[in-house]
Amino acid sequence: MVEEFRKLKTLAKSIKPIIRIGKNGVSGNVIKELKRLLKKYHLVKIKVLKAAPIEGKDELKRMAQSLARETDSKVVLIIGNTFTLYFK
Repeated sequence: MVEEFRKLKTLAKSIKPIIRIGKNGVSGNVIKELKRLLKKYHLVKIKVLKAAPIEGKDELKRMAQSLARETDSKVVLIIGNTFTLYFK
């Protein structure tokens, strides 16, 4: 499991963000689209734009964990304003 997670982190660094979260924050449509993309690609990178209603890294981490719970996925990597989720 640790080896698989290490490979996922390496892959996560090489992909581009598919979803962007902006000033409207996380809506039902964002969650619906994220679920669809996770089922299709299994590994999805999300970028949180500066206009998004979050303040600080702790809030970004909570957002990533919340989205992971709602989509039955796992947070693989958080770097800057981007995070990657994995759905198995």
